[in-house]
Parts: sequence; C-alpha cells; structure tokens
Amino acid sequence: MKRTYYLIFIFIILLIIAGYLVFRNRSGIFEGVDQEFAIRDTASIRLIEIRSSDHIIILERLEGGWMINRQFPASTNRVKGLLSLISRLKVNSIVPVSIKNEIISRLENEGKRLMILTHRRHPYVTFIYHDTVYTNATYMMAEDSDYAFRMEIRGFQNRDIAGLFVDEKNYWRDHTLFHLRPDEIISVSLYDHKKPENSFYLINNGAGDYQLFTNPDSIEIPDPDREAIEQYFGYFMKVSFEQFLSARDYDSIFSIRDEDIDKIITVRDSRFNDTEVKTFIRYYQDRKGISEKDLNQLYAVINNTDTILVKYVELDPVIKEIGYFMNQ
Repeated sequence: MKRTYYLIFIFIILLIIAGYLVFRNRSGIFEGVDQEFAIRDTASIRLIEIRSSDHIIILERLEGGWMINRQFPASTNRVKGLLSLISRLKVNSIVPVSIKNEIISRLENEGKRLMILTHRRHPYVTFIYHDTVYTNATYMMAEDSDYAFRMEIRGFQNRDIAGLFVDEKNYWRDHTLFHLRPDEIISVSLYDHKKPENSFYLINNGAGDYQLFTNPDSIEIPDPDREAIEQYFGYFMKVSFEQFLSARDYDSIFSIRDEDIDKIITVRDSRFNDTEVKTFIRYYQDRKGISEKDLNQLYAVINNTDTILVKYVELDPVIKEIGYFMNQ
C-alpha cells in the first residue's frame, strides 16, 4: 500500500513538472535561448553588421556618433529604433519539426547574417529569415547551431521582423541637409537660374561684420541689413529632407540636366567644407495626364552625388532674394 502511495506521489510530482514546462514554453519564455538573440544592454553595442546577398551594412558607434560603413553619419532615430528592436527580441517557439530542415536551409542561404559586437570577447552572430511559404513568421538561428526559433516582439503585429534589419545604405543615412550654427558659416551663395538678378553672395567676417555681393558679377552692396543676415544664418541650424532617391526612383519622371536647374545654394563652413545644393522643380501627372508643378516638394542634388526629395517648407527659409538683405 505504501509503495502504491509513493508511486502516486511521484506521478503527481512529474505531472506538475510537465505542466510547468508546457506552460513555460507556451508563454514563449525561453530565457536561456533569448540571450543568443536579444541584447538587453544596448549601451554595450559598438558595431552591428547586416549582411545579405546584395549588401553589407556596418553601423558603428564612433566618437562622433553612429556611422555607416565609416562613410556617412547614421540617423540617430533609426539607430535607436534598431537598438530597441535588438533588446526586445523574444523566442516564441522552436521551429516545427516538419519544416525544420527547410527553414534552416533558407536561414543559411537566403537569410540575413547579423553580427553584433559588444564589450565581450566574442561577437553575437545569427541568421534571420522571414518565412512566407509555411508560417508567415520570422526565424532566427545562431551561427554553427542546428536549432532555429520563431521570434516575436511584444506589441509588434507585423510578423516580418527580418524586414526591420534593413540592408540598404540610404535607409540608415541621416536626413540632415544643414546643421550649422551662425558662427560656423563662412559664406553662403545662391544663384537663381530663372531670375539671376535675385542671386547673392554673403560673407561672414565674424564679430557681426558681413559683406553682401551680387552674384555672379561680385558687385558689393554697401550697408547690408545686419539683423536680416543674422536671422538668415540662424535658419541653417536645422534643415532636413524627406528621403534619398535611387536611380530607379527618379529616372522615369526626372532627368538631371543643367538647363533644368532652378537654384544653386552653396554653403562653406568653418572647416572649409562646401555643401552645394542644386534644386529642381518637381512635376506630377494629374488625373487628366497634365503635368503640374508640385507645390509641396522639390528635387535636389547634393554635391553632384546624392539626389533627394525635400519639402519646400524645409528649404524655403534658406532660399532668399538679394533684396532680403538690403536696407530699404
């Protein structure tokens, strides 16, 4: 009899343990496994590499801030979003046995490879892939592992978590066109192709000493309006744009030709770096197929390299006519 009670007691204990494990897994709590993917202390992250079959993006925390491939400043907000994403990654369940081999193969051959460097000795290296064939879910797998896991982010409804690890350089780039204090500006020139008489060239000699010239014939205008110039230089503290455009974005609707330039604004800063911005009127087709001028946005080219889309409301403050600086 005692033996029977003893066996029943052991059976009950095993049921309790089994129930706990089932509840634990159904709750999506894989605490040990989570640590392979989520990094709670994002302040320790110093480099994130996102590698796909098409691109390699390296986001690196340097002394002056986050950089992309050590070439361009990264958008602070987008890097913060990525760090938050990495800290909130959570394992939902292990990959179903029925599709395990298929998912692992796709992770290795089609997935993105993520490498994250922190202060610890060895990097975190994982693969991430969004499955649209079987489960509409995102899976992750540590490098040199045979186990893949379905991932989730609490409160995030879109199941394509892999899509948030963007491998496009322009997605991560900062969208600041100008970010200069008045004392960091040496000169500003603006040339209006349609109305050259409105063009000007401003020089900041420091200590409130400014010179104003016509452009391009360089005739000095005596006694310019000092307050107007100081207010104008203040507008360069923060000028942003909407997005970078790739060739496929604008080739079908817009061609860059010198004869199409509207205005050219060139700013030289205290480090003797020149930023040249050529603006172009943006047109769109109305419902009748008639070409209309876009009154909200325009195209611009920065230093003959990057084509961008910018709102008039952002650029208008730094596009003035020479009369703006002349005492009436």
